Amino acid sequence: MTREGDKFFAQVPGFRKLAMLPMSETAFFSNAVDAEVRFSKDADGKTQPLVLRQEGQDMPAKRVN
Repeated sequence: MTREGDKFFAQVPGFRKLAMLPMSETAFFSNAVDAEVRFSKDADGKTQPLVLRQEGQDMPAKRVN
C-alpha cells in the first residue's frame, strides 16, 4: 500500500498497481477488482500488518521496502 499525494494504491508483486478508495479511516477498496485492505492497531496503539480481503479470504500482508 502506497500513497501518492492524496491517492492510495495497492500492489501485489508481479501485478499492476491498483487505486484504492477509502471506506473509512482504516479500510480501503478497489473498484477494479473485488478487494479490500484493512489496517488495525493493537491495544497499545501499534499499527498491525494490513490485511487484504479478496474472494472471501483474509491474507495478512508482508512489508516490502
